[in-house]
Amino acid sequence: MTIKSICGQIEDVLETFDTVSLAELSQASLLNRIDTKFVVPLQTLYPILSAVSHVYRVLRMNGELLHGYRSLYFDTTDFDLYYQHHNQRRPRWKVRSRQYLSNNQAFFELKAKCANGRTSKQRIPTTTMVTAMTPETEAFLALHAPELCHRLQPKLWSEYRRATFIDPDGSERITIDTDLRFRSYHRMITLDHLAIIELKQTNAHRISPILQHLRAAGIRPRSFSKYCMGLLSLYPSLKHNTFKPSLRLIERIQEASYV
Repeated sequence: MTIKSICGQIEDVLETFDTVSLAELSQASLLNRIDTKFVVPLQTLYPILSAVSHVYRVLRMNGELLHGYRSLYFDTTDFDLYYQHHNQRRPRWKVRSRQYLSNNQAFFELKAKCANGRTSKQRIPTTTMVTAMTPETEAFLALHAPELCHRLQPKLWSEYRRATFIDPDGSERITIDTDLRFRSYHRMITLDHLAIIELKQTNAHRISPILQHLRAAGIRPRSFSKYCMGLLSLYPSLKHNTFKPSLRLIERIQEASYV
């Protein structure tokens, strides 16, 4: 099947879910959570989503179930934040400006992976997408991560489409990202043959319906950073020993997609 036909299948199955509004979803923001990620071939989404369509509700906003995201990641001249992740340091940071294309809301965000394994996110709204550090963003970093002040510059753009799901009691949120695109100011890479599933929970547990179906399909959790994978796609000279398993997985999925 072509990428286009697979995407059509995914859009069809999303229409079978009950929906949730942005206002309802915002009541369960899960800014402090446990994250579990999965990297899957795009064609596996349809059977997985079909199996859980009666369990979760999907975000519908402005009539759409798939929403465009645009992010700009910041790092130091020497990619210190990338190497924090590569060297598996905790705490470690990601800094980005993000725009939600469905409603044009924009935020400047600081995301931390804490020593206890939890993910914490702080953010402030911005009138437009931030493409260079400003006094406002510097003040925000000074409050939450002062060691990053006056050191950051834009490094990587990313764009993708996201479907967002929530369970009945609001303790579990799922995001599924497709049509990934990464670009710097001189090059663009597209990863449209895979999907990133992220399970976000207040506390990790094993009774998650989607987790059960992923396990039944032989799909296991994997550490995966869109920022790090995007950087390596555009800056292959960066040290990447830690990320070789993820890079090989992407290659295998890509090769299988063109068989």
